[in-house]
Amino acid sequence: MQKVAESGELDVDPNFADRWTIDDVATFESEAGLKIGREGREFLTDFGCVAIEENCHFLAKIPGEPQQVHEVQVLGGSPDQLIANERIFRGRGSHALKYRMFFFGSADGGYRYILLGEENDDAVYIWSGLSGPNEPDELHQPVKISENLADFLNNLQPYENL
Repeated sequence: MQKVAESGELDVDPNFADRWTIDDVATFESEAGLKIGREGREFLTDFGCVAIEENCHFLAKIPGEPQQVHEVQVLGGSPDQLIANERIFRGRGSHALKYRMFFFGSADGGYRYILLGEENDDAVYIWSGLSGPNEPDELHQPVKISENLADFLNNLQPYENL
């Protein structure tokens, strides 16, 4: 995360960046029943929440769709926000998040979600789990978009470069 911080690419608003404490991490893990991986923990304690306004695009292939350029808006959040998101996304019937990963941000104007794997899975995923109820289950599975958070952040590009 140090390289990402030094790059200046993240728009970190000190008034908006609810940086987490070790106690916040422990509370989240207890409430969510998930262990946050090293990179996720570093991001949350270093930044808390960031809005990404430039170099915020990435490519991903969602099942049933062609490969597309996607746009990330916000990553992270306050402990209360991410705990609330876990409660919402774990309990929405057939579209509930059933995977061992946690809600980490929004993409595509809030239509898709960025997820992080838990403790032994540093990967970053995109998820569109709140789409139509009559679609096949494979359309509701998270899709890996990066092996780890640092690579994901370092590989974000301006739209015109993709």
